[in-house]
Amino acid sequence: SCLKFIKVRRLRGPGIVYYRGDGCYSVLGKLPTGQPQPISLTPKCWVYGIVEHETLHALGLDHEMSRRDRGKYITLHLGNAFDGFGEIVGYQPSFLTYNLKYDYGSVMHYNRVSSSVNGRITISTKNVHYLKTIGQTHAASFNDIKLLNLHYCNDICKRKLNCSNHGYTDPKNCNVCRCPTFFTGKLCRQLVKSQAGCPNQELKAIAQPKTLAIRGKKSCIIRITAPLRSRIRLRINISQFTLFKVCEPFKGLEVKFLNDKSVAGARFCGLDRNKIILSEGNTVILHYRGMRPIDKVNIVYQTAN
Repeated sequence: SCLKFIKVRRLRGPGIVYYRGDGCYSVLGKLPTGQPQPISLTPKCWVYGIVEHETLHALGLDHEMSRRDRGKYITLHLGNAFDGFGEIVGYQPSFLTYNLKYDYGSVMHYNRVSSSVNGRITISTKNVHYLKTIGQTHAASFNDIKLLNLHYCNDICKRKLNCSNHGYTDPKNCNVCRCPTFFTGKLCRQLVKSQAGCPNQELKAIAQPKTLAIRGKKSCIIRITAPLRSRIRLRINISQFTLFKVCEPFKGLEVKFLNDKSVAGARFCGLDRNKIILSEGNTVILHYRGMRPIDKVNIVYQTAN
């Protein structure tokens, strides 16, 4: 983004002050008094994505679950949550989205058991494949940063490039685009290259089923394309990776099956079998990231009826 953080010894006016407090929290947006914005962090908060989460609050970003359109994407189970959870994730009618799609992979999204009193789910996803994607603490998503740029940096580049795949003109270099995950090139029209030992990057889906099998330690980015106005049906026969509470990017399998490829794909970690995914349009992007020799996927793909 165009935002630049400069460390200073003393801060008297607007700015951000990180301090060791009794929790992880920040006031939303710039203080009207013009004073420094305090961000409380405990040692448990010293995780890159959590620090980013609170910093983005200070810069004005609210929780993804507070969007006006959240009812299309999640269900809250307040009976399983601590008192006050409903206020924390409360619907905000003034939430500015700049027409960006709901992003299950946002660092501003809570995980499925956040504030649970009984270990049961407090937030479920309308699309079941995203249940283990919500609650990222790895880093801000592409659209988290894009939202910041649309609010603070949109006037820097007077001429906007025709970026593909929902990329945007880079405010630090107006001659290139900032690209969503897995895309590269000046206008975001190319895929990031796979590593050696991966299948072909470009695959075609037809009515007859085809099988994609990958195993071992490697990073593979693959685009499956069907004819125009067709959709793609994926059956994940098996997906085997290290299990995490929240599936992390670049560790497991990510499937971008929605039309908007700027939002996070559904992430799979641990052991999954017989998962059926139907694409929204005629393209799917897959990212396989095996960290161990035993990691593997076996996927059958074809056009959908």
